[in-house]
Amino acid sequence: MTEPVQRRRPRDRRAQIERVAALEFADRGFLAASVDEIGAAVDVSGAALYRHFPSKYALFRHVIDTYTDVFCAALESAVSDADAPPRDRVDAILRSALRVSVDRRDSGSMFRWEQRFLEPADRRRVRDRLNHALLPMRTAAAEFLAGLDADEIELRCIGAIAVMGSVTAHRTRLAVGEIEGVLLPAAWRVLDRRADAGGLAPVSHTSAATLGTDRENTILVHAVDLFFERGFHAVAMADVAAASAIAPSGIYRYFANKDELLYRAFLRAGDLNAEAIAEASAVADDPSAALDALCAAYIGLCFSGSRLMTLYFREAGSLPADSRRRLAAVQRRQVDDYVRLLRAVEPAVTVARARFLVHAGIAVIFDVGRSRRFTLAADFQHLTHALFTAVLRP
Repeated sequence: MTEPVQRRRPRDRRAQIERVAALEFADRGFLAASVDEIGAAVDVSGAALYRHFPSKYALFRHVIDTYTDVFCAALESAVSDADAPPRDRVDAILRSALRVSVDRRDSGSMFRWEQRFLEPADRRRVRDRLNHALLPMRTAAAEFLAGLDADEIELRCIGAIAVMGSVTAHRTRLAVGEIEGVLLPAAWRVLDRRADAGGLAPVSHTSAATLGTDRENTILVHAVDLFFERGFHAVAMADVAAASAIAPSGIYRYFANKDELLYRAFLRAGDLNAEAIAEASAVADDPSAALDALCAAYIGLCFSGSRLMTLYFREAGSLPADSRRRLAAVQRRQVDDYVRLLRAVEPAVTVARARFLVHAGIAVIFDVGRSRRFTLAADFQHLTHALFTAVLRP
């Protein structure tokens, strides 16, 4: 009689769960991620997974903490010589940040966008840990950025780190050495290039005007606000109906379900971006002027509709697979429009390198913008625009 095979539990089961969970949270978001699916991927039941982590939130917090520890440890150990020239210290920190971003490329977007679901005390703890790890960079940068106030130095450091982390937002392939060759100089341009006075008209916050004013678009405006504030999966159609001052059943005259609401909002964000590209191309006399006009238009779009544009990056994973594929195709086409203009200005930049630069510029807008809640102060918008163009213009 054959003896039953005794299955041995892998010694690194907890680490396996953590790796799979990081990918699941990155792909689908914290709220939509399934403990059962995470467990199945490492061949354990959902109930068995709870022996390692008492709740989905505990697992999520552990994943965030692990990424935070790895990222901060890399930055803190980057500078072995505290007496090294300040530029050398900053360069070592940037290279370390890029290595972590490349090594954890598949899960890095989770760290950027899902932290909002941490409980307040945990969120403060992660933020304080990051600020402590970035302090040596700000201190060193202040030594060679004489004449800039502390706030601008901090924003430029945030922008430079955003360039290094931008690899987590897309799947364009380059060798690691090439990635460093593209992004490291871009990060240094963010730190070094001075912002010229003027050149960007300030925008005002007009969320409703951004989406339109008819009944469908009014519903979309309220849906975007609710999805932004609570997260897509925590909002019901009845919540959107109540915010829009219509009967719960009435909302279904316009949208079949919540997925369609989110998808239509994302399509509108894509339409606004396409309009900005078309207008910039039409009014400019040459590729360089067109690229500058497009950068200004995109900054205006991000600041005037910051909730919609942020939601576009946060919640794409919440949509059904088919809708996600269609939106990804729209986004790729629009990135290619930026790439086309960039290469018309800088012909020596390859298509792949140009894509890295475009995604790095977008990361700068969102990380710098979010750090000040996309305040509409004209000087802040202008600085963000200057950092964006610094990335795109080698």
